[in-house]
Amino acid sequence: MHLYNLALANPRYAVMLIGLPLLIAIEAFAPLIEGARRWQHTAKNLVIGAIYVATTAVLGLGIVWLIHATEHHHWGLFNRIAVPLWLQVTLGMLLLDFADYWRHRADHTFRLLWRFHRLHHSDPVMEASTTIRNHPGAAITILAPRAILIPLLGLNPLTLIVHAPLALAGQLYHHSNLKLPARVERVLGRFIVTPSQHFVHHAKIRKYSDSQFGVILILWDRLFGTLVDAPERSATPMGVKGYDDAGSQTIAGMLASVFEKKPALSPAFAPAPLETSVQK
Repeated sequence: MHLYNLALANPRYAVMLIGLPLLIAIEAFAPLIEGARRWQHTAKNLVIGAIYVATTAVLGLGIVWLIHATEHHHWGLFNRIAVPLWLQVTLGMLLLDFADYWRHRADHTFRLLWRFHRLHHSDPVMEASTTIRNHPGAAITILAPRAILIPLLGLNPLTLIVHAPLALAGQLYHHSNLKLPARVERVLGRFIVTPSQHFVHHAKIRKYSDSQFGVILILWDRLFGTLVDAPERSATPMGVKGYDDAGSQTIAGMLASVFEKKPALSPAFAPAPLETSVQK
């Protein structure tokens, strides 16, 4: 019970319980892309999200245990060499975000991982609730980078306490359907992933969906050539071909989609060459 209480005490949940409803409310009054009957779509995303969050809470027990075991047994690099706490936290957060970038690319590269990640992409729109529209099975791969890096680097608990809510806040923001001033988007887009950069990742066109893998920082997409120029968002179809029918968008259909085989309609699993360019 002690571990479970610690898992639930993660500030990530505070961001979710405050930030997600706030963004949904703002999207309702000032959406970038208008949509009829959007509340029904959002409600289904929230049901799927609740199942996913419950799964991560259970698996989070293992992460909490790993943090305590790492600290108790002095595992990892930072427990072997003298590194100031501020530098441990900074480097740890950078490496967690770096690992999330490659984990996200792996979701698009390996067929089994794509099956679980596909539910997130099958959303025909992109809005804040899309952030938690994940198959519960995807929680394993999403938590995997933390499970590897905690004992390997000897990550300080403070690193996870800061990174977890920051990563969620970043994802809620870059999945949002908010109408923001272009200048604000441009300035933020030099450093972090923004909605105007990330929406192409949810496009039906593979050239775009195999790009923009960053979670917090846009740096990794710039470094590894996966940042592409964005088309007009309002004219870009979202989702996954073959999973946009009414049946696939029900709660049962979304959960069952992981068992469906539609290879001709899924991304090819060796990423195609991208026409890359850095957004200015």
